[in-house]
Amino acid sequence: MNLLMYKTRFKRTAIVSMVAVFTLMSGCTSDDPDEGSSSDRNSLSGTAVDGYLAGATVYLDFNENGRRNAGEPNAITDKDGYFSTSKDGLTDYCSSGATTQEKAHCLSAIETGFEVILRTYGGFDVYTGEPFMGSMSAKISAADFNSNGVLEDQIISPITSLLTELAEDDRSAFEAAYNLDLDVDENRDFLSSGGFDADTTNAAIAFHKIVTIFSAVLDDYYEEIGSDNQSFPISSSIFIYEAIADVVRTGGGTKVTAANVGGVF
Repeated sequence: MNLLMYKTRFKRTAIVSMVAVFTLMSGCTSDDPDEGSSSDRNSLSGTAVDGYLAGATVYLDFNENGRRNAGEPNAITDKDGYFSTSKDGLTDYCSSGATTQEKAHCLSAIETGFEVILRTYGGFDVYTGEPFMGSMSAKISAADFNSNGVLEDQIISPITSLLTELAEDDRSAFEAAYNLDLDVDENRDFLSSGGFDADTTNAAIAFHKIVTIFSAVLDDYYEEIGSDNQSFPISSSIFIYEAIADVVRTGGGTKVTAANVGGVF
């Protein structure tokens, strides 16, 4: 997808998306559009995994433009890569008794009732200490919340990022290509000792490498990406994940290899 095509797509989707945002914002009770009354906001907890990402920004991309805008709820992952709830589960960053510092890790939003994209960018890998370049995403809906209005243990990873761009009808092709069972693997913390799975980890690493290499080229070449121009995303990662999804989709269950990776770029 070239930049002109992306800009055209964004203009089409923005109209519908902004209607949803304005509906969502109607429940806010503060002059700050990121704030709302505690009674009508739901908590979203989870982990950013590409290596665990500490200090990364997590936000709800209501208008799906690939960048955080005013009014889009956001939080910062903690030192372990978690948001809203700590790794040990003992600290609720969204509780009324949370400190100001802890509340920086709290992600909450008014219930949408429709699908929305959860994205993350920035921060650094807690294992390597290297900064995270790019962006990842996960698609969530009202059905993902429990009866108490809480979405728990949401994973944001290269796997969920690709699935954000993959149509529901194409999930079986993706499963066949990478030997996955998405009912289990879609929200798997593949780096944890209890959740490790070789196929899931190999797929995540493969996507990470492709996206890292290609997006670095695009981000450097197109100055609009990552600029103050609100018509373009903060990172070209969104384009690369979409292109990988296209390769898997058109291949009918063929993974990205050295033979077809040119189709991604």
